[in-house]
Amino acid sequence: MKKILNILIFTLVLFLSGGFIISCEDSDESVVKVIKGNSPGAWKELKEALESGPYSEIKIDGIVKAPEGAKQILMRSRYLDIKGKSGANHDMIDANGKCRIFYLEKESILTIDKVTLKGGNADKGGCAYVKGSEFIINSGIVRDNTATDAGGGLYLTDEPREPNVYSMGTLTMNGGIIKSNNASNGGKGVYCHQSTGFQISGSAQVASDNDIQLSYETKIEVLGKLTSIGTVATITPSFYSGGEKILKTSNGVVLNQELADKFDITPKNGVNWHIDGKGKLQQE
Repeated sequence: MKKILNILIFTLVLFLSGGFIISCEDSDESVVKVIKGNSPGAWKELKEALESGPYSEIKIDGIVKAPEGAKQILMRSRYLDIKGKSGANHDMIDANGKCRIFYLEKESILTIDKVTLKGGNADKGGCAYVKGSEFIINSGIVRDNTATDAGGGLYLTDEPREPNVYSMGTLTMNGGIIKSNNASNGGKGVYCHQSTGFQISGSAQVASDNDIQLSYETKIEVLGKLTSIGTVATITPSFYSGGEKILKTSNGVVLNQELADKFDITPKNGVNWHIDGKGKLQQE
């Protein structure tokens, strides 16, 4: 009874402070911060919540737009979810061309659900630069972000932890879509640099106007059934060599020609390529 009373008092104090909602179940504690969009200071509030707040979930209600002079959101060893209150057509984080949206490092994990990420602008990773961390899209949209170099949507790279030990930068798409992003030097949708991972399942899709640029170490990994209609993603290999393995599966997913045909390959010097039923690159 005393524990329950303490939880109720703590919840009431936090609620009256106007900041957030807390949910407790035994030792599992989840603190939710609601960011009201379309209001002055929303970007600053979001940045502070993600960088140093005591939250496990951020809920976006409306459009959070970056003002003049805005800076990217830097996440170091942080583990949070961002969810839209009403859905990706209503709830958005818009960098408004002022900066990159997210920079993740030190094994951070950021999960996106029912929200649109747009308007990011940087040299690499217009929406997000993912260094030795994981970016998860369960649903939502990454669109209209720009990189003057590579990775219009996201730029993935590894991060050294100790000599000869690296943390991978990983994008996991369980749903959602990446589209209408732009980059000058490769990977309009996603650029995979060094030892990185790209995992995909469910309704996830990278639209035909975007591509995934692979490093020589990166392979597309299919984690579960792909339910999108048509091409799931277009892949641009780091180099074109017949027999090079670029597609693999896990969790019991069968690798065959039907699955491989869900992926297109960017043509090279007028020559078309495809992925065979073993996940290997082949010239047509």
